[in-house]
Amino acid sequence: MALLCGACCALQACGGGGGASSPVAPLNPSSPPPAPASASIRVSGLSPFPANCAPSNGETLYLNSEVEPYLVVSPTNARVTVGVWQQDRWSGGGARGILVARSVDGGSTWSMPIPPALSDCMGGAPGSVGYQRASDPWLAYSSDGATLYQSALALTTGTSSAVLVSASSDDGQTWSVPTAVVRDAPDIVFNDKESISADPLAPNIAYVTWDRSTADVPAMLARTTDRAVSWQPMQLLFDPGSGYATIGNVIVGLNGGGPLGTLIDCFTQYPVSGVANLRAIRSTNQGQTWPANTATTIAALNSVQTRDPFTGLPVRDGSILGTFAADPRPGSTTLYAAWEDATPVANQDHNAIVLSRSGDGGATWSTPLLVNGDPTVPAFNPSIAVRSDGEIGLRYYDFRGALAGAAIPVSVWLARSSDGGSTWVESQIDGPFDLTNAPIVQGQLFLGDYEGFTGANTEFLSFYAKVVSGSTGPTDIFFDPANVPFGMAAHAAQARRYAAAPLAGRTASTRLKQEAAENLRRSLMHRFGRDATRENRTATHPSGATAPRARAR
Repeated sequence: MALLCGACCALQACGGGGGASSPVAPLNPSSPPPAPASASIRVSGLSPFPANCAPSNGETLYLNSEVEPYLVVSPTNARVTVGVWQQDRWSGGGARGILVARSVDGGSTWSMPIPPALSDCMGGAPGSVGYQRASDPWLAYSSDGATLYQSALALTTGTSSAVLVSASSDDGQTWSVPTAVVRDAPDIVFNDKESISADPLAPNIAYVTWDRSTADVPAMLARTTDRAVSWQPMQLLFDPGSGYATIGNVIVGLNGGGPLGTLIDCFTQYPVSGVANLRAIRSTNQGQTWPANTATTIAALNSVQTRDPFTGLPVRDGSILGTFAADPRPGSTTLYAAWEDATPVANQDHNAIVLSRSGDGGATWSTPLLVNGDPTVPAFNPSIAVRSDGEIGLRYYDFRGALAGAAIPVSVWLARSSDGGSTWVESQIDGPFDLTNAPIVQGQLFLGDYEGFTGANTEFLSFYAKVVSGSTGPTDIFFDPANVPFGMAAHAAQARRYAAAPLAGRTASTRLKQEAAENLRRSLMHRFGRDATRENRTATHPSGATAPRARAR
């Protein structure tokens, strides 16, 4: 039985086969507003896109909203930081475009270079690029810092879905014309949830992976060996088999640990009905082959719908996705995975943040540990990073605290561990802020399915969306450097040391498994506009299919 509404999503946009057309009117993003009086620095400003540059398709446009940011730091100069985000989110899915911000002074000040033209709004006029919307921005630096890659989904309703890649040789100041590593018509296939990774040892090589909704929704891969001058034809990375599908593929590489060229693709594998699993599969030849017998299960994904505990309003988050990182120290074979899970919570009625560790390059994984400091309230959207000294950082949101007059108080937290995850120090990054005015996507409050977080020297750099009273829009993007020694608060508020709680002996109840299956079904239905877990389709795999058309993502 095949699943995922294969087709296309209700949005689609990209820069076609050989690359997007030249912008009609060069985009000139506004400078960020002055930073607020806090440790965090506001990066985003007003939308630079012209009015009516893309059709609404009957949806609500959240003008001046910024969501789902991603962040990288140069491997050769920790003062250079580049971020991207969705600008002007639509209620049905996707955004009018993707903006870029860069800092050359460690994040104290930011500039807004002209981004690559990924959508019509970014080209300046309807139809100028050929794609109405963009989504899922991602960045990766080559190991020598000479090339910065950006990937994104590009969408046009009823026309195409594509994965676009652009490259920069000057730390994001200028970008190449986007190239489509894949592009398909919506009634044939839909390409979704891409990410881009650079090889940790070979600076000329980078990888794009995504899920492709033909038949069994396999994980796909495209490689470049010449810094994005050209891309090899897409290849099958992992076929989940009949009745299964993948989503959220992210490739992480080992820095000399194990055979040279070792990569691990981590992803969610889900069934026609039931509970999803986080899984990993390995390549030992720089992504040329991915033997199926190397696929291993990290853990079951027993996550439930995130809701504000005060109002019950739903939040769209990354509850069906994992976040993954490798220890970057030379010769290390250690990997980490973190995700939302309700198993450790007393009533198993909301999600906590849990972590698993692999010490052998993804072949085996530890029993998950409870990480967030207060499991009595829902926590969501974890992002993991490992610094060059091996210290782990986990950044996430939760509903702790109170805010006068706020209907939905949310805070941003950082948990740090220097012993592989056994003990943690947690400190508050930001908040509480009122989530009430965030964009509503498919009926759920939305900050992003994932958010930017990375490590640099003694710092953890956080790039995140929040709602600010009197802001330039419903949400803004903020930057925060937590550059303090381990064991001290990044900010004065609420830092404490505690031991992680192992989940050994703690199992998911029958009710939780049912609710996790329903959360998976609901999440995929919101992404694809139909019940993706129970879809019966006929299709040829992996290159083509006749499938019902899907909605937006």
